[in-house]
Amino acid sequence: MNKIKDIIRNLNKSQKKKILGGILCFFLAILLIGIGVSFSDPNSSYLSDQTVDDLEFKNANLVYENGVSKYKVEVTNSLTINYSLKTINIIFKDSDGNEIETLTGYLGDTLTPKDVKLLDVSIDKELTDIVSIEYMINK
Repeated sequence: MNKIKDIIRNLNKSQKKKILGGILCFFLAILLIGIGVSFSDPNSSYLSDQTVDDLEFKNANLVYENGVSKYKVEVTNSLTINYSLKTINIIFKDSDGNEIETLTGYLGDTLTPKDVKLLDVSIDKELTDIVSIEYMINK
């Protein structure tokens, strides 16, 4: 411990500032990871807009915080008639195409034309290894 104190005493102000800055960056990174990490990068292919069976899935957002993964996506009926459905399965897959997790969301029984609803699901599991998302509409 005394050796460390001697080393610190022999550093000039510039070196001390650099070390302190590095320590602060480290703790800031730990804090951000602990608070929550958002994977809602619009350039992420797995969060890109999709259309499945005349339903448009846009503005997807995946956040992992406090031990819970929260996934939200806007769903729009692109038809000129009502769209009837029961639930929507959100299938999260890894780089090998294997299913990591499937979550089921509910938007109501009917989406009117051009109706936009928020599909919001969560799970107490980290989903940071996903590479693709697929949707399956249950009618």
